Amino acid sequence: MKFEIDVSGPDIFNDDYVICIADGSGIIKGFKFNRSLSDELIQKWVRGKYRYKYSTNKQGIFKVRIYCIIIYNLFKQIEDCKEVDLYICRDFHGRENEITQNLYYFLEKRGGIKIKSLRYGKLPNDSDAHWYAYMMSKDKYNKLHTYLNIKIEEIECFLHKSNIIPKGRKTEP
Repeated sequence: MKFEIDVSGPDIFNDDYVICIADGSGIIKGFKFNRSLSDELIQKWVRGKYRYKYSTNKQGIFKVRIYCIIIYNLFKQIEDCKEVDLYICRDFHGRENEITQNLYYFLEKRGGIKIKSLRYGKLPNDSDAHWYAYMMSKDKYNKLHTYLNIKIEEIECFLHKSNIIPKGRKTEP
């Protein structure tokens, strides 16, 4: 299955930021961020609740992780999706390697979905992913059929600090 991935909105922590996946033949899934979700993620990140240390110059890594977690959750909702060719709009300039690594981890290792190819570029304006991401960001009443409800717990389970015992220690600190 060939999927395109696009976003709409200025920043992942802004209201109405949308991540959308589409295959061009009618399968369209998307997630729209809201203020309370963004605020809660940021507050917990600042308080050190996640494995990613809060820093203004480390925001990119944190945002990429959340972006990939959302994509993973969108693909989980597609039945019989075993192999994918991905064409991703280049919305996180300079972060392509991190996105690639995260997607291989989430989709292949966690989701059992083989990534046959993964490319980055500018999606055409008539792309379903591009069009629906834009439409979802403008949909103030959430009337489109493409939305998935992803709970904060489904995001946070991949953000929390791990309970790995450091080498040489017998127990956790």
